[in-house]
Amino acid sequence: MSYVGDFTLSADIGDQSTFELVDKAVAAMNSYMDFDSYEDNHAVWRDINDTWRAHEEDLLALSKQFPQILFVLECQGEIASDLWRQFFQDGKMQFCPAYSTFWPYISDRMKEPDARCAKPSDGFEEELELSSDQIARLDVMDNAVYQCLLALLGKDEEDFPWSMEYIGDAEDLLVDFLLKRGHRIRRPAIVTEPDGTQHIEEYEEPEVRKFENCTYMRTASRICRQNWEIDGKLCCHAGENYIIAECGGENAGYCDVIDRAGKVVVQGIVNELDEFFFEEASS
Repeated sequence: MSYVGDFTLSADIGDQSTFELVDKAVAAMNSYMDFDSYEDNHAVWRDINDTWRAHEEDLLALSKQFPQILFVLECQGEIASDLWRQFFQDGKMQFCPAYSTFWPYISDRMKEPDARCAKPSDGFEEELELSSDQIARLDVMDNAVYQCLLALLGKDEEDFPWSMEYIGDAEDLLVDFLLKRGHRIRRPAIVTEPDGTQHIEEYEEPEVRKFENCTYMRTASRICRQNWEIDGKLCCHAGENYIIAECGGENAGYCDVIDRAGKVVVQGIVNELDEFFFEEASS
């Protein structure tokens, strides 16, 4: 009796004509691999409840046929814990088994199974609360940071038990590190204003400061992916070329965006997703 699994193959394919060639090759490679979707240049095929013993050989050959494309194969085996992913490109591959962890035991989160939150007394306004999804998001972040600390220390839960003192401080440092590099972080929080009013902030946004006297490390020509506006005024059109000049020294990580006339349009941060966080350039 053969071991059975569910296989999902995906790839980013830039144009329709190439997709049609790849789709035809996939069908010839594995007749049980059914086309699932092709949206936003991302193609997906599925082979459910199959053995596909020759998947590595087949996909290595496919990747040589289309060397510019990175193919990703995900498999869920008969056993629930048997989950893995493989990458194939230009005749090479990487095997990535799933890494799973248990949530740690946290004594102060123990509660009665039928516990319910008490309703506020008459005459008092109900306090703002995070949703279950937002609370789950914070739990995922806390556990991810805790697992990172365990890995860095080379310890287990007995040697280094759960401590929000460590987890909170480490998480704050990581968030600050990412914010300074232009990333927005989804860390839901209830914010209380000086007048006592409350609101929920879903994301922490990066702060961008102006800078002068930069030593430019390098410049590169890029294409704007989206319209960039300052106070409603369009400063860079999607599809247009622009120059990004990255700064060195104490201003490392910041940049000038320069138009084709050589004028500094905006100053700020461009992250790896080509999302731009900016302020108006100094005149």
